[in-house]
Parts: sequence; structure tokens; C-alpha cells
Amino acid sequence: MNRRIIIIPLLLMIQFSFGQEKIKIQNQNFLLQQYIGEWYNGDSLSSLKVSDHPNMKILVTPKMNGVSLFVEVFQKKEEDWVSILSEVISYDANEDQIVALGTNTSADNFIGKGYFSSYKDLVMTDYDFQENYVQEVTFCFEDDGRLSLKGDAPGKENDWEGVYFRKNNLSKNFGIHLVSVDVDMKKDPVGTIEKIGKMGYSFVETHRYDQGHFYGFTPKEFRLLLKKNNLRLEGSMVFKDLDTKNPDETMKWWDHCIEDQIEAGVKYITTTNINLELLRKKDGLKKYASYFNTIGKKCKEKGIRFLYHNHKEEFQKIRDTVIYDYILENTDPSLVYFQSDLFWMHEANIDPIYYFKNFPGRFISWHVKDKKELGASGKIDFEEIFKYARKAGLQYNIVEVESYNYPPLISVRMAADFMRFKPYVKSYN
Repeated sequence: MNRRIIIIPLLLMIQFSFGQEKIKIQNQNFLLQQYIGEWYNGDSLSSLKVSDHPNMKILVTPKMNGVSLFVEVFQKKEEDWVSILSEVISYDANEDQIVALGTNTSADNFIGKGYFSSYKDLVMTDYDFQENYVQEVTFCFEDDGRLSLKGDAPGKENDWEGVYFRKNNLSKNFGIHLVSVDVDMKKDPVGTIEKIGKMGYSFVETHRYDQGHFYGFTPKEFRLLLKKNNLRLEGSMVFKDLDTKNPDETMKWWDHCIEDQIEAGVKYITTTNINLELLRKKDGLKKYASYFNTIGKKCKEKGIRFLYHNHKEEFQKIRDTVIYDYILENTDPSLVYFQSDLFWMHEANIDPIYYFKNFPGRFISWHVKDKKELGASGKIDFEEIFKYARKAGLQYNIVEVESYNYPPLISVRMAADFMRFKPYVKSYN
């Protein structure tokens, strides 16, 4: 086998299609982050999982806070993994393209350039240092999580193809709010949960609980579906507004709801969307605080916890009182906890760190969220916020994506990558 073909799996970043008319999409640097991780080969192009006896490994590590990636390719020789290629890959902002510099064990040096023509397709061209063409490689992050590679080198005998799968570290403690893939869950909940399970998430938080069912499944059925896919059901978001005319019926609903959540294996319940019209009435704030204390007490008696999730509206004032502050100050800390939606706090021009400092230990869950794909906007200082994770009391670190540049399952896979590999998030996990 041609020695370049052996190392091709990592030369994929050293290509550029000079002279070809291709579409270049935005966020080249962001899309490159998909490559981070530890990849192993499948047995064939149709493989759906890592080979039982992989002989190629690709290790891609972010450097300089993700500005560049260090790539190393290993080949299995006897019982040892032997490094056969290394390279540095980065994004050139001046030229708006991906660039790379690599070398192999034969001291062959390579330089290359390329770009993403879609959210999943990267085409690169590599040259040696004498500017001789080496090959063009198509690099495809497929929707099912596979990395498909195809090399086009001089001479048909040197063409090659392969498929790789990223190793998921299931010990990482971060989850996903299933509203992020709500359309997919409606169409195919079983298939969607299977895909989520392969992305490296540890647990889910549900968004749809209706008449004793989760996405059409009984509590037990849904718990078993998640377990089959190496996922836990930690939290459930439910919606039941305060009904001042029928308080007994409201509390009966909560009793049934709590029992169903417990059967499903939930550790906490969270709610949101308070009635601003009711809040503005006399004693509206007081009634809501009492309502949440009552629910929190019911949950605590059953061994789970109750959380309140913010949107933007909670930072409005009613009679010179900030709604969110009133709820924090007038609910029992042992009964009512909080789930911080970092994006909506940002949209309300609120610094979550202020609350973490002044009400330590109450923010046991976060929705780590951006305007669209997680981390893509660059406008939320997640690194600074995560410095206060322990002071806040963070236990349930949750991805939420509601607006997309790409298909939802691709966006949440990118979000899982963000949570796994950003150093400040890793230190918490």
C-alpha cells in the first residue's frame, strides 16, 4: 500500500480544490470543531459501529482554546498503537479557509487548504513542499455520526475510502433538553433517542409530558427506552399554571404528575411560563411564591426536587419589584431550586453570575444555550460563567438548542462536542 494512503485518514485536512467552483458556507472555524475527538475505523463503508478490532485511530485535540487542532493518526501494529502522522489544523481568518501543516514517519511534509461546502462536507487538497499535488480528500460528517472519508490521488490504484466513529465518553455529566429535537421526537422518538445516545450525552430532560405519557410512552416504557441507549432521565419540564379558581384540582394534577415522574426515574421537575397577567394583580407575586413552595414541598416529600426555569420576562418589574428576585427571596431554599437559562438571561441583559454569588447553591441546573448553535455567536462568555458553576450549585448541566443553522440533530451533536471539549466545561464535568 502506498505510504501516503496509509496516512490519508489524517491528511483529510490538507486539501484544497483549486480551480473548482464550489460553495463556501459561513462559520468555517465553528464547523471545524466537529473534528475534535477520538475516532476509530469501522470494518467497511457500510459499518454502523466501530470495528471489533480497529486498526486505525485518529486523535484530534483542541489547542489554544480551540483556535487550532492537533491531529495525530495511529495504526495498530501487533498490540501497540503507533503514531504515523501528526499535523496542526487551523482556520485562516484572512483567507476564510481551513489550513493545515503535517508530517509523517517518512519525513514527508504536507501543506494544504480547504473549506466546508456544506455543514458536513469538507474538501481539502494537499501538496508537498515542492508544490506537487498529492491528493484531494472529501471529508463528510454524516448525520448518523459517522465520519466518511474518500481520497482521490493520482492513479486510480491510490484512491481510497473509509469510515470512522468517534468514541463517546459516557462518564461526562451533561444532558440535553429534548425540546432541542422536538420535531424529530414527534416523528420518530425511538430513532431520535438512539441517535442522541450515540452523541455522548449522559441524560435527557423531557419537554413533553401529557396525561401520564412521555412522547406517547408510559413512564416505564420511556425509562427503559433511555436505558437501552445509555441515557438517564434526570429531569422533566412540565407546564401547569396557577389556577386560583380551582386550586384543589391543580394540586391533584400535581400529585398525579409527581407520581408519573417518579415512575419514569426523574430526579427533578422544572416548570416555567408564569402568567404575567395574574402576577400584576394584587398579591400575584405572593400567590406564585406560595404556589411554588407548595409544589416544592410535594416533590421533596416524594424524594425529588422542584425547579423554576427562567425566560426573559421574569426580569421585568412589577411595582418596582423584579419578578425573578421576588421568587428567589420568597421561596423556601430547601423546597424551590432554580434552572438558569443562560441565553434568556443574556437577552434580558442580566449577568447570571450576580445571582450565583448572591443566592449560592440554588441554581442546580443550567440550560447552556446560545442564539443558535452552542458557542457559535461568541456573545455569551461561557468560560467566565462556568467559573461559578460550583458556587451556583450546578448539578445538571444541560444543552438546549431552539434556533438552528443546520438540521436539529446536527446542531445538538455540535453542542455535545462543545460540552465535551471546551476546557472550562470539561473541568466541571
